[in-house]
Amino acid sequence: MASKYGEIPAETTDSKDVEVSTNSDGRDGEEGLDRDEKRRLITELYVHTYRVFLGKTESFFETWLSCFSGNDDQEYAHEFYEAYKQYQKIMEESFSDFADSHGFDDVQGLFSMIAEASLDDKRSNKMVKKMLRATDFKNFVRLMHYKVRDSRKGK
Repeated sequence: MASKYGEIPAETTDSKDVEVSTNSDGRDGEEGLDRDEKRRLITELYVHTYRVFLGKTESFFETWLSCFSGNDDQEYAHEFYEAYKQYQKIMEESFSDFADSHGFDDVQGLFSMIAEASLDDKRSNKMVKKMLRATDFKNFVRLMHYKVRDSRKGK
Protein backbone atom coordinates (compact mmCIF):
# COMPACT_ATOMS: atom_id res chain seq x y z
CA MET A 1 0.00 0.00 0.00
CA ALA A 2 1.37 3.37 -0.91
CA SER A 3 1.05 6.63 0.91
CA LYS A 4 2.56 10.05 0.40
CA TYR A 5 5.22 9.08 2.92
CA GLY A 6 6.27 5.74 1.52
CA GLU A 7 5.28 2.18 0.97
CA ILE A 8 3.50 0.23 3.69
CA PRO A 9 3.63 -3.49 2.91
CA ALA A 10 0.41 -5.49 2.75
CA GLU A 11 1.42 -8.63 4.60
CA THR A 12 5.07 -9.34 4.20
CA THR A 13 7.36 -11.51 6.26
CA ASP A 14 10.68 -10.45 4.78
CA SER A 15 11.99 -7.21 6.27
CA LYS A 16 14.18 -6.66 3.19
CA ASP A 17 11.04 -5.47 1.35
CA VAL A 18 10.91 -2.21 3.30
CA GLU A 19 13.50 0.51 3.40
CA VAL A 20 13.86 1.66 7.00
CA SER A 21 16.07 4.44 8.31
CA THR A 22 19.21 3.50 10.24
CA ASN A 23 17.50 4.36 13.49
CA SER A 24 14.72 1.79 13.31
CA ASP A 25 12.03 3.85 14.97
CA GLY A 26 12.75 7.15 13.19
CA ARG A 27 13.47 9.06 16.38
CA ASP A 28 16.53 11.19 16.74
CA GLY A 29 19.10 9.82 19.18
CA GLU A 30 16.84 7.30 20.92
CA GLU A 31 17.09 3.55 21.02
CA GLY A 32 14.70 1.51 18.88
CA LEU A 33 11.31 0.50 20.21
CA ASP A 34 10.50 -3.11 21.00
CA ARG A 35 7.57 -4.91 19.39
CA ASP A 36 5.08 -4.09 22.17
CA GLU A 37 6.06 -0.41 22.17
CA LYS A 38 5.64 -0.26 18.39
CA ARG A 39 2.23 -1.92 18.64
CA ARG A 40 1.20 0.56 21.35
CA LEU A 41 2.37 3.48 19.21
CA ILE A 42 0.47 2.19 16.17
CA THR A 43 -2.63 1.75 18.32
CA GLU A 44 -2.25 5.31 19.61
CA LEU A 45 -1.88 6.60 16.05
CA TYR A 46 -4.97 4.64 14.99
CA VAL A 47 -7.02 6.14 17.85
CA HIS A 48 -5.58 9.62 17.20
CA THR A 49 -6.46 9.40 13.50
CA TYR A 50 -9.99 8.25 14.29
CA ARG A 51 -10.50 11.10 16.77
CA VAL A 52 -9.22 13.65 14.27
CA PHE A 53 -11.47 12.13 11.63
CA LEU A 54 -14.49 12.49 13.90
CA GLY A 55 -13.57 15.93 15.23
CA LYS A 56 -12.08 17.89 12.36
CA THR A 57 -14.05 16.44 9.49
CA GLU A 58 -17.60 17.33 10.55
CA SER A 59 -17.41 20.87 9.13
CA PHE A 60 -15.54 19.45 6.15
CA PHE A 61 -18.42 17.05 5.42
CA GLU A 62 -20.98 19.83 5.79
CA THR A 63 -19.05 21.91 3.28
CA TRP A 64 -18.55 19.21 0.64
CA LEU A 65 -21.48 16.83 1.00
CA SER A 66 -23.66 18.59 -1.56
CA CYS A 67 -21.25 17.91 -4.43
CA PHE A 68 -21.55 14.16 -3.72
CA SER A 69 -25.33 14.12 -3.56
CA GLY A 70 -25.78 12.91 -7.16
CA ASN A 71 -25.94 9.31 -8.29
CA ASP A 72 -23.32 7.05 -6.65
CA ASP A 73 -22.44 5.59 -10.04
CA GLN A 74 -21.63 8.91 -11.67
CA GLU A 75 -18.21 9.62 -13.06
CA TYR A 76 -15.83 11.21 -10.62
CA ALA A 77 -16.43 14.93 -10.72
CA HIS A 78 -13.60 17.45 -10.51
CA GLU A 79 -15.07 18.60 -7.20
CA PHE A 80 -14.55 15.12 -5.76
CA TYR A 81 -10.82 15.50 -6.20
CA GLU A 82 -10.83 19.01 -4.79
CA ALA A 83 -12.67 17.73 -1.71
CA TYR A 84 -10.29 14.79 -1.46
CA LYS A 85 -7.25 17.09 -1.49
CA GLN A 86 -8.66 19.06 1.43
CA TYR A 87 -9.56 15.86 3.28
CA GLN A 88 -6.07 14.50 2.62
CA LYS A 89 -4.59 17.68 4.10
CA ILE A 90 -6.57 17.12 7.32
CA MET A 91 -5.26 13.55 7.53
CA GLU A 92 -1.66 14.58 6.75
CA GLU A 93 -1.78 17.25 9.46
CA SER A 94 -3.03 14.57 11.84
CA PHE A 95 -0.07 12.30 11.04
CA SER A 96 2.36 15.20 11.32
CA ASP A 97 0.96 16.33 14.69
CA PHE A 98 1.21 12.80 15.99
CA ALA A 99 4.80 12.39 14.78
CA ASP A 100 5.80 15.68 16.42
CA SER A 101 4.11 14.87 19.72
CA HIS A 102 5.82 11.47 19.89
CA GLY A 103 9.37 12.65 19.23
CA PHE A 104 9.80 11.67 15.58
CA ASP A 105 11.96 13.91 13.40
CA ASP A 106 9.26 13.89 10.74
CA VAL A 107 6.34 11.89 9.40
CA GLN A 108 8.70 9.78 7.28
CA GLY A 109 10.39 8.56 10.47
CA LEU A 110 7.00 7.61 11.93
CA PHE A 111 5.99 5.81 8.74
CA SER A 112 9.32 3.98 8.58
CA MET A 113 8.76 2.64 12.08
CA ILE A 114 5.18 1.68 11.19
CA ALA A 115 6.35 -0.12 8.05
CA GLU A 116 8.88 -2.11 10.04
CA ALA A 117 6.41 -2.93 12.81
CA SER A 118 3.69 -4.01 10.40
CA LEU A 119 6.03 -6.65 8.97
CA ASP A 120 6.28 -8.46 12.28
CA ASP A 121 2.82 -8.07 13.73
CA LYS A 122 -0.48 -8.97 12.06
CA ARG A 123 -2.52 -6.76 14.40
CA SER A 124 -0.36 -3.73 13.62
CA ASN A 125 -0.52 -4.56 9.93
CA LYS A 126 -4.32 -4.62 10.07
CA MET A 127 -4.50 -1.21 11.79
CA VAL A 128 -2.04 0.28 9.29
CA LYS A 129 -4.17 -0.96 6.40
CA LYS A 130 -7.28 0.63 7.92
CA MET A 131 -5.50 3.96 8.37
CA LEU A 132 -4.22 3.91 4.80
CA ARG A 133 -7.68 3.10 3.47
CA ALA A 134 -8.83 6.33 5.08
CA THR A 135 -6.43 8.22 2.78
CA ASP A 136 -7.35 6.41 -0.48
CA PHE A 137 -9.32 8.42 -3.08
CA LYS A 138 -11.81 5.69 -4.03
CA ASN A 139 -12.53 4.92 -0.39
CA PHE A 140 -12.94 8.63 0.27
CA VAL A 141 -15.54 8.94 -2.51
CA ARG A 142 -17.33 5.86 -1.19
CA LEU A 143 -17.33 7.39 2.31
CA MET A 144 -18.80 10.63 1.01
CA HIS A 145 -21.59 8.75 -0.77
CA TYR A 146 -22.34 6.88 2.48
CA LYS A 147 -22.48 10.22 4.28
CA VAL A 148 -24.97 11.50 1.68
CA ARG A 149 -27.20 8.44 2.17
CA ASP A 150 -26.98 8.79 5.95
CA SER A 151 -27.91 12.47 5.77
CA ARG A 152 -30.97 11.62 3.65
CA LYS A 153 -32.10 9.03 6.19
CA GLY A 154 -31.95 11.64 8.92
CA LYS A 155 -34.32 14.01 7.09
